[in-house]
Amino acid sequence: MLASGRVLEPLYKPQEILSLGQCAYPILWVAFGLAGVSALNLNGSGQTNSGITGNIFSSVDDVGMTNRPTLRAHYRSLRQHLDAACRTHKSERINRRLEALPILNTAQRIAAYLASPEEAWIGAFINFAWQRQQSIFLPCINEERGQMIFVKQDPNAELQRNRFGLLEPADQSTPARASELDCALGPLVAFDERGSRLGMGGGYYDRFFSDPTERPTLIGIAFSEQQTPSLLPREGWDVPLDMVVTDEAFRQFH
Repeated sequence: MLASGRVLEPLYKPQEILSLGQCAYPILWVAFGLAGVSALNLNGSGQTNSGITGNIFSSVDDVGMTNRPTLRAHYRSLRQHLDAACRTHKSERINRRLEALPILNTAQRIAAYLASPEEAWIGAFINFAWQRQQSIFLPCINEERGQMIFVKQDPNAELQRNRFGLLEPADQSTPARASELDCALGPLVAFDERGSRLGMGGGYYDRFFSDPTERPTLIGIAFSEQQTPSLLPREGWDVPLDMVVTDEAFRQFH
């Protein structure tokens, strides 16, 4: 399925969901995931149809800081349970921070992403960068090869949906090398105070940016709720972030 490159509006519409406040956790919420939709079980057990157990408001110490799958499930649950109005509000604040970030003002070639419904949406920044005549590169995933590439996306170039239902460039014939990028903006599931990043578990970002001599400035994009109170477990192949931009703060690690 092809679409215009101008499909940069949020994939969620806050007016369609009853909000209990600017950034409230609603009593009943349909949580969007990459592979489908799961609804909260209201039997009081705190268990969702996606298999996440325990109270979603519990501390990260309760879920175990050394277990990556459990951490990933916990922080995805927190992210999914932000109501749509809250997520939109937070995304707008993130976009304003990105527009004012000095390193992005001078960058010419910026890797970005088109958000899933649960991620921070940065479409406003992408449009802003195009207006400044900056080049935007978007990720494409080849699951068979276990690879991710970044392809230049012009404002009116076509997009297509991948197997996850996410938009990516239709023309993937001329991918960029990591060394050709000045900065890379990437979504994440969780991050800690030293710049460790927990992703979706595919390892695509870590493999693409594995060579430190070719690595651009890596900027994680997250909601403030995604910062962990303790250090995340880090493996030898994990690529640390240089910076993180959230709706509440800008953090620089290196």
